[in-house]
Amino acid sequence: MNLRKSCWVMDDIGALENVKDTLKELVMLPLKRPELFYKGQLTKPCKGLLLFRPYGTGRTMLAKAVATEAGANFINISMSNITSKVGSMLGRYEIPGGSFDLDGEYTVD
Repeated sequence: MNLRKSCWVMDDIGALENVKDTLKELVMLPLKRPELFYKGQLTKPCKGLLLFRPYGTGRTMLAKAVATEAGANFINISMSNITSKVGSMLGRYEIPGGSFDLDGEYTVD
């Protein structure tokens, strides 16, 4: 896990204007103008966001820019890191061709 302040801003990112505008509406607007989201049921800020694009298309850069402009930390966590931590917490270990539980049960994939 890598925790640090990001130095990217939205203006550093070329193209992707529609994506940047959407991120500003979904993430930045509720942070900058919270009074717009307190009263009505129709205007609630989103609780989460999934950036889904092919490799090398700027997802991490966009996330870093949002974190910078929001004054937040950017935490970079890889999926393999999450699965290994969860597997060890649950007592389940992956081995080639299957998985092994701490109670001695072996499952073939």
